Amino acid sequence: MRESGSARPRAAVLAGALACVLAASYTAHAERPTTTYPQAGCSIFTDPAGDATPITDTTTPAPAPGVPTATVGTGRNTNAASLDITAVSYRTSAGTFATVVRVPGLAQGNSSRGVGDYWVSNFTVGKRVVAVRAGRLTGQPSLDPTISSRSFPSQVSIDGVANTTIAVGAEFDYLRGYVTISAGRDALERVLGASLTEIKTLSVTSATNLGVLGYTLDTATAPAKLVVNPTDNFCF
Repeated sequence: MRESGSARPRAAVLAGALACVLAASYTAHAERPTTTYPQAGCSIFTDPAGDATPITDTTTPAPAPGVPTATVGTGRNTNAASLDITAVSYRTSAGTFATVVRVPGLAQGNSSRGVGDYWVSNFTVGKRVVAVRAGRLTGQPSLDPTISSRSFPSQVSIDGVANTTIAVGAEFDYLRGYVTISAGRDALERVLGASLTEIKTLSVTSATNLGVLGYTLDTATAPAKLVVNPTDNFCF
């Protein structure tokens, strides 16, 4: 993966490894992002375009975490581009922590052969492992969405344990090609016992939701040593 932006420009973090076309004009926005989406050409880390794995009759894709491997149905997922991640950024406000995911091919409708898609923002705060999952239903009529909602609820998990007190949301901008995964910042910091001023071990996963099965189509992973202060609202 190639980084295209420094998350902590005031410190010598990964000197020489971080670059962004906007770095020279960077100023911290302190809890007040000025834009909804990253400024042009800026991101915290990137992922190659075209690497989302489609589900076909002849392949058994790698399952999402905690989901058994199985061959899936018939037919072909013809729109893996709708889950193809190309860049990731982070922004915060007084009450929200958001992961902003660039998906140029994001499309409405049945983008996978299941009832929908889900997206997971993974990171660590200190020694705590956090996963923020949110999704959308895309209307595959042969599958029961109530089963899907139970199997893949929008929620935050901390150290592998689901937490139902932290609000989670998702926004899908089909015109601009962005998925925004958000969590209640105050509640998240309260449960973690720490502020969101240093997050590490960063990745974002997109997956197809097959009701009781889920399969990862793309994972964008940041360089292992990258440390981000999302409250800087870099790129925003």
